[in-house]
Amino acid sequence: MVLVSLVSAVVLALAPSDQPRWERYIETARPSAVERNPSIPPVLLAQRFFETDFLNVNLIEPEQDNSPMQNESSIAVNPLNRRQLIASAVDYRSGQSAWVYVSSDGGRSWQNILLGKPNIPGFTAGNDPSVAWGPDGTAYVVYGGFNRSTPPSGENGVFLARSTDGGRSWQAHIPIILHTGTMTADSTFEDKYYITVDHAGSSPYRGRLYVPWKRVIDRDSSTQIVVTWSDDRGMSWHPPVRVGPVLPGTSLDTTFGQSFPLAATGPNGEVYVVWNSGTQRGIGFARSTDGGRSWSEPRIVHTYQWMGETKFTGTQYNHTLKGGTRAETYPVLVVDTVPGSPRRGWLYLAWAADRVPNVYFSRSTDGGRTWSTPKIVHRDTSGDQFWQWLALDGTTGDLALMWLDSRDDPDNRYSRVYVAYSSDGGDTWWERPVSDTAFDIRRNPFVGGGLSGVFAGDYNGCAFFDGTIYPSSVDMRNAEQNIFDSDVYSAPIAVRAPAPVRNFRATTVADDPRRIELSWQPPVERSFGQPLNPNEYRIILLRNDSLIATLPGGTATYTDRDLPPYTVHRYTAITVAGSDSSAPRWATGYAGGARKPAAATILQVWNGRQPTLDATARIQLPARRADGITPLVNLARVALLLDGREQTLAPLSPGDTGSIVDIPFAAPERGYWRVQVCVLDAEGNRSDTSAAFIAYIGPVEARYSDAFDDTTMRRYRVGGGWALTDEFAFSPPRSLTESPGRVYAPSQRDTLLLFPIRVERDTLTIAFMTAALVEERDSAVVEVSTDGNVWQRVLSLNRSLYPEWSDGIRSPADWKLATVRVPVPSAPTDVLVRFRFRSNLSVQDDGWFIDDLVIEGSSELSVESSAASVMLYPNPTSGIVFVQDVPEDATVEVFSPLGERIALPNVERVGSTRILDFGTLARGVYTIRLVMRSNVEVLRCVHLGQW
Repeated sequence: MVLVSLVSAVVLALAPSDQPRWERYIETARPSAVERNPSIPPVLLAQRFFETDFLNVNLIEPEQDNSPMQNESSIAVNPLNRRQLIASAVDYRSGQSAWVYVSSDGGRSWQNILLGKPNIPGFTAGNDPSVAWGPDGTAYVVYGGFNRSTPPSGENGVFLARSTDGGRSWQAHIPIILHTGTMTADSTFEDKYYITVDHAGSSPYRGRLYVPWKRVIDRDSSTQIVVTWSDDRGMSWHPPVRVGPVLPGTSLDTTFGQSFPLAATGPNGEVYVVWNSGTQRGIGFARSTDGGRSWSEPRIVHTYQWMGETKFTGTQYNHTLKGGTRAETYPVLVVDTVPGSPRRGWLYLAWAADRVPNVYFSRSTDGGRTWSTPKIVHRDTSGDQFWQWLALDGTTGDLALMWLDSRDDPDNRYSRVYVAYSSDGGDTWWERPVSDTAFDIRRNPFVGGGLSGVFAGDYNGCAFFDGTIYPSSVDMRNAEQNIFDSDVYSAPIAVRAPAPVRNFRATTVADDPRRIELSWQPPVERSFGQPLNPNEYRIILLRNDSLIATLPGGTATYTDRDLPPYTVHRYTAITVAGSDSSAPRWATGYAGGARKPAAATILQVWNGRQPTLDATARIQLPARRADGITPLVNLARVALLLDGREQTLAPLSPGDTGSIVDIPFAAPERGYWRVQVCVLDAEGNRSDTSAAFIAYIGPVEARYSDAFDDTTMRRYRVGGGWALTDEFAFSPPRSLTESPGRVYAPSQRDTLLLFPIRVERDTLTIAFMTAALVEERDSAVVEVSTDGNVWQRVLSLNRSLYPEWSDGIRSPADWKLATVRVPVPSAPTDVLVRFRFRSNLSVQDDGWFIDDLVIEGSSELSVESSAASVMLYPNPTSGIVFVQDVPEDATVEVFSPLGERIALPNVERVGSTRILDFGTLARGVYTIRLVMRSNVEVLRCVHLGQW
């Protein structure tokens, strides 16, 4: 036997017709076609999260890499120290490098170690990784690498990394076989390698490493299965020996031809290799009794129906599941070599197949000469069951089988890991769900053939030692948020561990804030249905990670006393039987419940149409504390807040809990208020404030006006930049604008809601002076509504309406009278009026200015023939004068300072208000007279100050 590293360098010149299909082989082995903006499938399953009996552990540490993707995992346990495990996966971090994951606490936490890439230009590493431990405690990782330069050279190899200190340090990139230099169509491409170590104490080859793989030759598109071995812990390797036939024309078959080889060793040094003979739709098998030197005639031991649907995935046609994700049948073989086992020497085989795939099991009791009839392992055959891995406990001979299972999703999209356990050589199986989160294997970024999500790996892994099963699987739970973030998950599953307690609850005692009642359903079985008696276990209780009680088996309740009132506690319950313990169960409890009462809800605020500032808030009081569970038994008071300041504190009684109450209050002034409430218990604990209820408090009048001359704006409901300005006004000193002191901003949004107006008849009249110095693409509109939900636009303004508005100069001539008459068929009713402004993204202007607003909602009502209540404003004025509450039969006359009657060019009537335009007259004192049926009244004199 020649124990040397195998290096081939083919230097033949390439004829154009000999250009091999390296890119296709590389992409098939390790896809890299990633879509940066992939088509992400929708979430179809309502339930993704499940309670499971087993602790789910992510083998991947927190990632910062731009390609945080892993798939195709393998896992193994150190036979000399069951707390030491290694695992690996196809890992796209660090530019597609080789990685190994190491655990020193029985698989509960993991460290990720970067092995890097071979020191060969253009090479990546970490393809098709597999892991194993030798009987002396040496750890091994086998993986492939190839040159991914453009165009691909075809250089490729198989490598090994090893550790002799439990996985703390590694010697990496030891070549098992390496092809570099100029590659031709006759060169070989190695794929699908998997390491096995002979552990049998009675084997003459104990400690020997075996690695089979699929060999592809492009010239005839042939596939063959070869195997090599090492007797010096991987430092040198025997030349590969062919196990199966050379099958031309198969490498690009839907099934990859002959592929997925796996070796297993028997108690006396026998070596068995199985593989998927895809073109024959069968499981290939061969046996060696001389350490791999020679092999029996290969044969098909089982045939199957191919898996899923055939679709083009970018490099070739593949069998696919879930609408387009690549999946293929592969066999897994284990052999019982346990001394003293009644089934020592038995061979066990598992594979997945069928259009809607199932997981099959068969065994041989005569060294592989004959095999039992295949049977489906799982009881539920709905949905897909695929990507299985079989493991044998090297201390007992028991079997464990894991797979991905979609039975829990009626749409057959989401999958969970399931595990089955057999202690009788596969006659009976007990299956359990493992994943606590279902995931969608389509949530990967790989694309091909017009399909998205085409590659999530080709296989999973499983280890079983000293009564604990360790499945390892690709997991896409985090790909729901980031489609590039796939991980590898495992779970330490002790087959004789007691089941956890069920329905663990922490119940608050409402009238005793120092006590919490814990309850649960005691377990009656172990992990896989084995009976569990109360005298075989105890229950450990922890509060906030500190032990508070150890209880005998069968106990179902516990009272935790003397707790600080209104404090929250996290409880943990663990079932312990001997050296085995269950997965923890958690519950959160509140001593006395949450400290705060739950928030109240304001249902309504009204003032009964009173001409006062008195109002009433109708409030739904809480029935529970803030945890939503604990009854509120000591309700005492309710506080009402206006704009965040407490306005009223009203007493309540415990009997008011959960009821609806009316709380009277008075607003400090007329306008819109943010009304909120909070409740207090007898100990002074305040709830969160309720959601704000925006309410208008004050009289609702049929006539309303605002000259905007106050120093502060009235309490309108303002959104955006509306404010008073003294920079530009029709009647000084102030006007209203949405852009005070500045040009308005791009994409500005401003709304001002006026006080409600009462419309008694069928018409609402709105009049105001305005200068709409705004772009034509902007919106300066007046809208009305009778319900606050549906709004009607009644006026739209911009600078295109008047030349003065578009000359770029502010002047008195910019002020124009705007009058709108709005039919209100539903009168009598209250009507809301708002000014709304919206600017464009690119070009801005001066702003929208409003002055001397009059709103009239009773235009048809008669006014008593008396001038006693008539009001005139603004006075003095520079233009428009409003004469309000003019009797219906009165005639308005205007006289100059010289006593001459003047015919004003514009006199308008809005209900009982007359609008007089003095804008063209000279400065002076003018007289306004009302001529009525019985007399003539001189109302007042107006001094007109013209600009």
